[in-house]
Amino acid sequence: MTMKNGKTSLLPHGFKARAERIAVDFREELDIEVYDPLSAFDLAKHLSITVQTPIQAGLTKSEAHILMRNGSGWSGLTLVNQDGQHIVIYNSYESPGRQQSTLMHELAHVICEHALPEPKIAANQILPLRTYDPVAEEEANFLGGTLQIPRAGLLWALKKKMTVSEISDHFLASEAMVTFRINTTGVNKQLSFSKKYYIR
Repeated sequence: MTMKNGKTSLLPHGFKARAERIAVDFREELDIEVYDPLSAFDLAKHLSITVQTPIQAGLTKSEAHILMRNGSGWSGLTLVNQDGQHIVIYNSYESPGRQQSTLMHELAHVICEHALPEPKIAANQILPLRTYDPVAEEEANFLGGTLQIPRAGLLWALKKKMTVSEISDHFLASEAMVTFRINTTGVNKQLSFSKKYYIR
């Protein structure tokens, strides 16, 4: 499917609707409303997934600093331990909103039951590297953003005339994520239609 920006979407047919249902279902399980913020840490606990910083995962402070320092390009990684339990390691140097996006992305991989590629150890690398399936990455990107800001919650916020910054603060998300969700959900088009035909 080709999107308006000319890029081809790798998402399977019906995935966006499925992602919205998943986001709403988890909020119902956690007894919060669709317009309430959902912390990735809370969702990880609900899913019995361990979340750790690199130091908690066993790196020294100097190793962790090299891994997480500004410009390193590393945000997060999901591993499976010997007991088959998922462990998400994230960059705690990043902004809170970015940390949430990283964690939701990694949790989305687990929720979608994506197979983890075999890790590859490269020279001068502190943690293993992986090559990623582009379809799995696009699914995790979309579901991760939807878990943070469901379409119904975004519509609620925009109807209240909240700014991007206010929506970002409310949903514990980065402003970039808010913009991404606005651009991929069609909420502006829906609001424009409502104003044109129903609002007096």
